Amino acid sequence: MNSEMRADQPQGPAGRRLAHSLTPRLLTITGATASTAVLGEATVAALRASDWEQPWPVLEPRLALLAAFTLVAAVWWAAVAAVNARRLTTLRVVGVATTLAYAVPVGAWFGLDRLVEGDVRRWAWVGWVALVLAVHSLVVTGFRRTSATLGEPNSHFTAVALLPIGAAAAAVPSVFHQAAVFALPTATGFAVWLLVELGQAMTVFDGDCRARWHQLHGVPLPSAAPPTVSAESGADHRHHHTTLPRLLVLASFLAGLSAPLWVWLLERRGHVALIDRRTVFDDQGRRVMAVLFAAALATYAVGWLWWAVAAAANAANRARWAISPFLAPFGYAMMVGAIAALPEVEERVKSEYHTLVQVAAGLVVVVAHFGVVQSYRSTAERIGARLAPWTRLIYMPQGALVLSVLLGFFGQTLGDGAFIGVLGTTWAVVYLAYAVSFQQAMVEFDKACYGHRLTSADGGALPDFLKNSSLAADS
Repeated sequence: MNSEMRADQPQGPAGRRLAHSLTPRLLTITGATASTAVLGEATVAALRASDWEQPWPVLEPRLALLAAFTLVAAVWWAAVAAVNARRLTTLRVVGVATTLAYAVPVGAWFGLDRLVEGDVRRWAWVGWVALVLAVHSLVVTGFRRTSATLGEPNSHFTAVALLPIGAAAAAVPSVFHQAAVFALPTATGFAVWLLVELGQAMTVFDGDCRARWHQLHGVPLPSAAPPTVSAESGADHRHHHTTLPRLLVLASFLAGLSAPLWVWLLERRGHVALIDRRTVFDDQGRRVMAVLFAAALATYAVGWLWWAVAAAANAANRARWAISPFLAPFGYAMMVGAIAALPEVEERVKSEYHTLVQVAAGLVVVVAHFGVVQSYRSTAERIGARLAPWTRLIYMPQGALVLSVLLGFFGQTLGDGAFIGVLGTTWAVVYLAYAVSFQQAMVEFDKACYGHRLTSADGGALPDFLKNSSLAADS
């Protein structure tokens, strides 16, 4: 009988209030943030002391105390959350005993530190990291299943379970190879992202428990808490403005499309020359092209990140599993960090590893960019937007790379002028098609977020501060 009962039916012991969870939640977030900061500082200190060869930080007393404090606070919150879930349903939920599973890696740590010596110690610690990840995933998965039992799955728990795996995959190889130290900033990015998702997961779980308790006991929600409205109800959600960021992205592509015209004008004035199939600029030509490139890049970065954050927030009104607004800034922060760290890492490693470091930096950039685009494509599918533009954004750059290789191979039979003409025309056509696909992807995404209304009605096509200025001028 119980197996056939739904979680939205009144179940569980009546009259029992929920246990307090705010204090352990705040302590957990505070301790995790402080531990991450101290761990990062200790890792940098270890790298500097060993000439960038040994990334393992020394377990200082403050780091050990912060780690213990965070673990106790996290187990406290998990136990309270498990008790609250048990009071809200008779179905199977995560148990308090499950939260005590973290004692296993803690005991293993003391055992390894005292018993394992020599060369095998490194591999033993790698095994310990794997044990920590396994226990952590087990506990977090239990809470995600419990959130589904109480209502809807808490997607933040999925991120909390997976992000430590990404951080470990980026950090552990640096123990065995000097060149892999380059991946440590990526591990730091995963750790920061984990802090954000952890806070959201705990907050959402506690909020769902409170809403469930009020529903079961017929008590109205506090007036400070906004009513929950489903994405499919058609209710009027507050949408974030996306017209101006789309126009900024369009302006950046137009600036890029104007590059051939600028090259032609500079050539007419003698600032560009074609030498051995290479376009060579003088000082004035380089300054003009640098300003054009910087303007296009800055406009694109501001417009795309602005749109990405606003569109992700709008998509959350249409689908629970929408992309996080933090993903695009995090992904491109990884790209910038990889590019900025490349010269520093090349100075620290041996010359024979430079190619490997450059490949690693390139992989970080490629994975970050296409990972963000693929995530928006997945969200577009969930909210009912067209997928074709997003698919083109993923595969067109790959096709352009293959086409460039083919042109470089077969273009040897052409003269210099013909080769430059064919290559330039091909890239202009591909760039134009990419720009059109980019605009289509954003417009179709916005249409789906606004319930397929025309995007010209995008909040009046103007942000509030411009609309208010216009009304004041009319009056």
